Amino acid sequence: MAVGAYVSMVVETLRNPTRRMKHQVFVFVLTFLVYAFFHATRKAFSNLKSTIGPTDDPSPNHPHDQLNPPMTRVFLAVLDTIFLAAYAVGLFVNGRIGDMFNVRYVLLIGMCGSAICVSMFGWAKFWDVRAPAFFAVFWCLNGLFQSTGWPATVSVMGNWFSKRSRGVVMGVWSANASAGNMVGSLMVTAVLSYGWPYGFFLPSGVLFLFGWIVFFFLVPHPEDAGFLPAVEEIDDIHSSVVPADGEGGEHSKDTERLLTQSAADFDEDDEPPPSERRRSSGSTFEPISFMAALRVPGVVLYSLSYACIKSANYFFFFWLPYYLTDAASFSPQKANLLSNIYDVGGIVGGVVAGLLSDVAGKRSFVMFPMLLLSPITLYVYRNFGDDYTVNGLLMFIMGFFINGAANQISSTVSADLGRQGALRSNKEALATVSGIVDGTGSIGAAIMQGIVALAMKKPGADSWDLIFYILMGVMLLSALLLSGLFVNDVRHARAAVRRDVAGVQAPAMAAKDE
Repeated sequence: MAVGAYVSMVVETLRNPTRRMKHQVFVFVLTFLVYAFFHATRKAFSNLKSTIGPTDDPSPNHPHDQLNPPMTRVFLAVLDTIFLAAYAVGLFVNGRIGDMFNVRYVLLIGMCGSAICVSMFGWAKFWDVRAPAFFAVFWCLNGLFQSTGWPATVSVMGNWFSKRSRGVVMGVWSANASAGNMVGSLMVTAVLSYGWPYGFFLPSGVLFLFGWIVFFFLVPHPEDAGFLPAVEEIDDIHSSVVPADGEGGEHSKDTERLLTQSAADFDEDDEPPPSERRRSSGSTFEPISFMAALRVPGVVLYSLSYACIKSANYFFFFWLPYYLTDAASFSPQKANLLSNIYDVGGIVGGVVAGLLSDVAGKRSFVMFPMLLLSPITLYVYRNFGDDYTVNGLLMFIMGFFINGAANQISSTVSADLGRQGALRSNKEALATVSGIVDGTGSIGAAIMQGIVALAMKKPGADSWDLIFYILMGVMLLSALLLSGLFVNDVRHARAAVRRDVAGVQAPAMAAKDE
């Protein structure tokens, strides 16, 4: 699809919104805020590392209200590893749970549980708790609760939006993590002068309250609001509800009438009869098994590639503010604000990648080049990012490629994988597939945090140099893992072009012969 035609279609749709579209906008905003607040709460620990961790810089750069004794750099990395290990396990489990139970209950438990665990880090100051086990246990539980968020919200978005617009829609929507990171940084910066515990209290309190809003107002499936499923599922529903011999009674005739209408002719303000709502709801489908999900084409390769991408992306999530204070000697306030530029780059990169992949028709056409260029951006940032302004510019470019690719794979590609082929009409499969992709990514991120913990034992700049070279290697590996899919998609695209050319030339040759 040409870019101009694509833009025209979007503009025309926005000019004449249907009742379904209004519901889609509400679901988009609500689920966006859900994961943004999840990330804002998670980001608090990252932003406060330079305050509760070791430093040779007393006031004024570091507040006097430090944890005493401060956490060592190694223990901070160990906590990150514990969180990501629990998060990875939780994603595999909660992906299945999200398919089996109402996601409103899953999200309520996850959001409120995470809020309580994060707040415990703040209470540790007032209760004078210094035992490492206290922080390790609650950060582990936080990882389990946080893992409910992504599979559930991706599943809801996949239910409401079809593949023809999913690239750009999910590209914008996947900015929720980056937006949450920025909101979390601003929250921490706003209350840091009152004491670092409030940097944990504020985002966790917002997450707790928003969990109840989601519980009462989220609509997980279009059918719950009286609509038919996404357009891409219509053919599968057609085959499942209309008998092959064409004799299916009045319900089959009514459904045939609904399903043979085009997307342009179908009035989405009209609710389908109860028979179609029941049949199209997908309630007869069983949740897909873990092994069956692994056999879905592309799941394994994208999951392994995402493990590499997330290991790099989460290094910056957990350590970028600390890196800026330790390696670049910026104050915690300046470091927190500057680190937001990485997320801004990720937002722009995710949207651009989504739009381009929608136009190209193949996700690998955009993902592979982005990943291939990522190691170069890492090298340039590490070696030429000493100046504050230059650092911000290079950080944006790095975020565009690394964080942008991460946003696309974790959202758009996951939704595509869970809605392809025979899975399109099985709404019980999407959270499981999404959990596998993100869970595998979190395993990679957990391994990387273990490597960071070991690298932190090296003095000063040596540790950062080693870490950045490792990051370059894993990003190159992520590109190589998708190279086969990229080459295969190029072959299919070239074959399609040859068929189109042949189809145009054949009538012309026949006319010439006549």
